[in-house]
Amino acid sequence: MTRNGRLSKSSDVTGRYYMAVDVVMNLKIPGLTLQQVGEPDQVVNNTAVRFRKPASLLTVPKAKDTIAVTVTPDISWPCVVDRVDWSDPENLFIVSCHYAERRIPAHEYLALLRDLAWHRIEL
Repeated sequence: MTRNGRLSKSSDVTGRYYMAVDVVMNLKIPGLTLQQVGEPDQVVNNTAVRFRKPASLLTVPKAKDTIAVTVTPDISWPCVVDRVDWSDPENLFIVSCHYAERRIPAHEYLALLRDLAWHRIEL
C-alpha cells in the first residue's frame, strides 16, 4: 500500500504483478453462548453488531464469493460476501460479508474481540 494512494503492487508465485485494492471488511457473525466454569452461561446476540477492518485484496470480490478473513496470524475462516458498495467519503469499497458457518466457536469469537485490527460497531 502506498501512503498517497489506495493501490499497492504485489506478485504471485508466477511472478505476475497485481495491484492490491484497499477495502474495508464489514463482518457479520452469528450469536453464541459463552460457557465458563462456575458461572452462568452468557448468551451473546450479534444481530446488531458488525466488525470492521481495513484489508488489501487482490481483486474486489462479488456477492456470493467466499473469501478468507484473517483474525489473528494463526486464525482465519471463510466468509461469504453479501454485497460490495463504494463509499465516497472513505474512497474505497466496503465488503459486507458474513461468517460462512452456522455457529462460531467461542475461541474464534474471543480471538476476534482481542484482535486490535477489528473494530466492533453497534448498529
